[in-house]
Parts: sequence; structure tokens; C-alpha cells
Amino acid sequence: MDQAIPLLLNILTLTSILMLVGLGLAIIFGLMNVINMAHGEFVTIGAFTLSALQGIGGSYWLALLVAPLIGGAFGFLLERGIVRHLYARPLDTILATWGISLILQQVLQLLFGSGPQEVFTPIHGTISILGSSYPAYRLVLIAFAKPHSSYSCPASLSVSIHVPLVPNDLGRCPRATGLRWLRSRDGDTG
Repeated sequence: MDQAIPLLLNILTLTSILMLVGLGLAIIFGLMNVINMAHGEFVTIGAFTLSALQGIGGSYWLALLVAPLIGGAFGFLLERGIVRHLYARPLDTILATWGISLILQQVLQLLFGSGPQEVFTPIHGTISILGSSYPAYRLVLIAFAKPHSSYSCPASLSVSIHVPLVPNDLGRCPRATGLRWLRSRDGDTG
């Protein structure tokens, strides 16, 4: 039992991280109809940005604001430089983003090495759960990314992403923007 609780919490933590990455991939595919094989590398660029900013003395919270901007800038450059020319050829888009993925992996390994990078968490300490201690920061991550269900925390990220994308007045705007963009790309202006 001593190892079962931390194991289950580690599973929840990793599932939460993968859910957030998958959610981003699903939104990109849903709005742009692109399978971005380099999506994970943009998340990794954000993580390395956080580590690098903390390494030069920046705070976690500053790095948390800058990291998505850096990852998003790389994504924007990929879309403008490569993907936008391949929308009509989905297989080519997959192959191009996979190639970019491999290049980014090697560049990151050359710049930062292959070892783990240190990141200092803003929430310190552990919480005892059924006799096992677990890092408080990881519990916050689990609560932040908690999947949508009837028992979800209303402030969780999955709920805040789900609500604007469901069929209601608020959800029509991002979907319509994506559809209008696809229609205008295909030459349909009506």
C-alpha cells in the first residue's frame, strides 16, 4: 500500500500532462484540419524555455508566461513557413511536421543536452495521503488538468477549454473562425 498511492498519483500526473498535450493537438486538428506531428516538440520548447529562464534567475511565474509565447511563436513560424503551403495535401503535412519534429528534437538535444533539466516548482512541500507523501505541486497539476466530468472542478483547464468549444453561442465563434478560414483557403468566399 505504501507504493500503490504514489504510483496511482504518478499515473494521474502523467495522464494529466498527456491530456493537456492531446487537447492542444485535438484543437489544432479540429480547427485547422492539420495533424501536427511536431506538436510535442512545441510543448518541449516551452518546457526548455521555462528551465532556461529559471536558470538565468527568472521566476517560475515569468517563465510560465513566456514559455507558451515562445512555443506558440515556433508554431506560428511552422504554419506560415511550411504548413500553409501543404493544406491541400494532408499526407505531405504529416510528413513535413514529422521531419520538423525530428529536427527540433536534435536541435534541443544539441542546445540543452540529453539529461533532465532542472525546474523549480512554485509550490513546495508534500501532502500526506493515506500515509504516503506526495508533492503538492503535482496534486495542483492534477486538479488543474482534471478531465471534464460531473465531479470536475469548475476552474479546471479541461472545463475552461471544453465550454467555449461546445455547441452554444460562445462555442460557435472559434469553430466558425476555423471553418471560415478553411473555406477562404479553399477559395469559397460565400
